[in-house]
Amino acid sequence: MSDYEELRAEIAALRAQVSALAGRNGVAAPAEDEDEAVSRRGLLGKLAGAAVAGAGLSMLGAAPAEATAGYMRFGETNDAGADQTTLKSSNTGTTLDVWQQGTGICLGADITHTTSTNPVFWARHNGYGNVIDAAVLNSSSQAACISGWSSIGTGVVGTGYNGVRGESTNGIGVHATDAAGGRGLSAYSNTGDAITGYSNGGYGAWLTGAKAPLKLEPHGSDGPPLGGSHARGEVMVDVNGTVWVCLTGGSPGTWVRPGFNPLVKRLVSSGTTTGSYAAAQKKDVTATGVPAGVTAVALNITATSTGSGSVTVYPYGAARPGVAHLAVNPQYRWTGFAIVQLGAGNKFSVYNSSGTTKMSIDLAGFFA
Repeated sequence: MSDYEELRAEIAALRAQVSALAGRNGVAAPAEDEDEAVSRRGLLGKLAGAAVAGAGLSMLGAAPAEATAGYMRFGETNDAGADQTTLKSSNTGTTLDVWQQGTGICLGADITHTTSTNPVFWARHNGYGNVIDAAVLNSSSQAACISGWSSIGTGVVGTGYNGVRGESTNGIGVHATDAAGGRGLSAYSNTGDAITGYSNGGYGAWLTGAKAPLKLEPHGSDGPPLGGSHARGEVMVDVNGTVWVCLTGGSPGTWVRPGFNPLVKRLVSSGTTTGSYAAAQKKDVTATGVPAGVTAVALNITATSTGSGSVTVYPYGAARPGVAHLAVNPQYRWTGFAIVQLGAGNKFSVYNSSGTTKMSIDLAGFFA
């Protein structure tokens, strides 16, 4: 194709675009003269004029007179009313996709409310996806995915199956700060988890506050939960302010208080073969009735012996220490107290050094 034919084709395309824009805005389109002699200089001039005309008509198409109350739609006529401006996608694609390669702010909003409590940013989703999905892809960046700050109200509010969920591989999943007596982070969930935090290299949650780092709402009864399904690791506070921890999941599970928990129970009786020890004999004892995960038990030991020696208790599976928890001889009935760490299976070991010794071992409580 010659330069002349190429220029005529470009002019024809431009005329078609100008004609379409003119028809939309009520402007008469310029007539095309097929017999007009065209020089290279004249063709360039027509191209420039057509470009200017197209730009002018495009601006007419976005004139305020066309704006009516309603929605601003992508892919359709843009309507921005005086009372509201809404972005609404006319298809199944992305409603708003903002991307920036530089170092500035990708999407920002700065609004001052003097009489209204309307949020600066509000989003609602009626489907199955996330309302807001934010990610910092640069592994060396110290930025937070979502950062909320409020001087009066709440920094971040989330409601849903997972009210607020923060996940970070090397930084902060969710960071919220309040400066004037409000709540840095507030989340509510009816059936799921209000807040879930996970970090691959740091803390799942890091809390700090002027009054206290953490406040747990007291439970509506005295003692641990009496019903419902619970999992190991749950923590609650009863109406008396006592902290309870779930050691074994179930309905309602096994709950203990951090620290010492009294529990009186006989583990070994002196009138049985289990309670009879020969010289230099070791036996393993299971702390029955103690929840799994308990760290140590408190024991009361009563013994009589035909020889002079000692009794030692120590964790199951560990090397016997060179200490005595109870000294014995044939003259008296001896009693002693010991705290021993538990080994696998909630077991501990008992060793008798000399003589035939009969022992009763009673559980006084356990430490969780």
